[in-house]
Amino acid sequence: MKKIVFYDLCDRYGILVWQEFIFSCSIYPFDDPDFLNNIQVEVVENIRRLRHRASLALWCGNNEMEWGWVDWSWKSPEYLDMKAVYDQFFHHTLPGWVAEEDPDHSYWPSSPSSNTPFENPNGQQQGDAHYWDVWHGRKPFTAYRNQFPRFMSEFGFQALPPLATIRTYAEESEWNMTSYIMERHQKNDSGNSLMVGQMLDTFRLPKDFDSLVYLSMVLQAEGIRYGVEHWRRYPQRVSGMLYWQLNDCWPVASWSESGLFRPLESSALCSTSFLRTPVIIDRGQTNRTECLYHQ
Repeated sequence: MKKIVFYDLCDRYGILVWQEFIFSCSIYPFDDPDFLNNIQVEVVENIRRLRHRASLALWCGNNEMEWGWVDWSWKSPEYLDMKAVYDQFFHHTLPGWVAEEDPDHSYWPSSPSSNTPFENPNGQQQGDAHYWDVWHGRKPFTAYRNQFPRFMSEFGFQALPPLATIRTYAEESEWNMTSYIMERHQKNDSGNSLMVGQMLDTFRLPKDFDSLVYLSMVLQAEGIRYGVEHWRRYPQRVSGMLYWQLNDCWPVASWSESGLFRPLESSALCSTSFLRTPVIIDRGQTNRTECLYHQ
């Protein structure tokens, strides 16, 4: 859970919080009574800590676990009993605790989810969706144009941290995207090559490492802008979006758009697409106007 100052600022500035419980991308032993009792204490404490917040929008059960049961390797027969345990916890036990402690806020079982257990959790017909084919799948930013979810709750693109941050963990002799230090200070095994590949599709080769660092932040902002502006053109279809991610827990190349020594203007590049209210004209792939919408 975030520090209280985070919620203070969100309350003050009208920022709504999608609050997830800390279960993510894994299989948990919810059939263990001691584990379950421990979780209940933690869940109740945090609900009581945050339920009065003006910024609290909803409680979400977990991140990408339902998707895991449907589309990942968890489908194998050896995990079948644990799927039933998951079903009981996130569709019955946890929402029951939430309803008892905080009946005023909605509960959403997982992200992404269709809100129908194990039915097309990352689909675009209902519920929320995550889209990572631009990053992990190395598709161009234009691929966002093919996505029309009801709510885009996770997408993103990486950038390097600013040079001032890199200086805290790498000597100048290591300032190379393939050096051991730079590859170890990277949240994704293929991250540096994915970043550079997309960069060369969009810009010319940077003249030096300093320029590459700065250009990576511009590239990240351009990717976020492209997705956000596309989905904002279709408010009758896409009700909103969240991008991954605001910050990180250590100095590293990641999807974070803010952090130690990061210039305010580079962080702002990622966020302004959510806030601007321009007239957006979309001529699509055939130079034909598809949408004219004043936001």
